[in-house]
Amino acid sequence: MDPLSIAASIVALFTACDAAYRATRTIRKTVKKIKGASNDIDKFADDIETYAVVIGTAQTALEPYHSSDLRETRVLSYLRRVRGFDLLVKQSEIVNADIDRYMRKICNLRGKYPLIVGYKWKFQKKEIDDILKPAMDRATCYLQIVMSGLTLEATFKQAPSAAADRKM
Repeated sequence: MDPLSIAASIVALFTACDAAYRATRTIRKTVKKIKGASNDIDKFADDIETYAVVIGTAQTALEPYHSSDLRETRVLSYLRRVRGFDLLVKQSEIVNADIDRYMRKICNLRGKYPLIVGYKWKFQKKEIDDILKPAMDRATCYLQIVMSGLTLEATFKQAPSAAADRKM
C-alpha cells in the first residue's frame, strides 16, 4: 500500500478520534447541568470515549506503516485491493456524524424539570442504543480485525528469528 494512502487513512483516523474526544468532553460538561438522566448520559460519554481510544490506538499502531521504508505486506496489499482503509474511514465518519447529532440533542435536553428531561432522554437513549452503539461496535470490530491481521503477520515474520535466538 503506498505511503500516501496510508497517511491519508491515518489522518482520517486521527480526525475521527479527535472528534470523538471533543464530543465526550462536551457531553460531560453538559451532564453536570442536566438533572434526571445524567447517569445514562455519562455512560454514553464513556462509550464514545472507549470508541475514541480504539481509534486512537489503531491510528498509533498504523503510523509505522506510513514509512516508505516498509515494504507492502500481504495484509496491507489485501486492504488496498478491497479498499479496507477507505471503508474504515467512511464508517468512522458516519459514526462521528451520528455522535455529533446526538451530542447536539443531549445539549438541548437542559431543563428545570428533571422528570421531563428524563422522559425526553428515554426516547433518545433508545435511538442511541438502536443506531449509534451498533455502529460504534461495527467500526471497533473492523479496526480490531485489521489490527489483528497486521499483528499476526508481523509475528509470523519474526517467528524464525525468535526460534533461532532460543537455540543460542
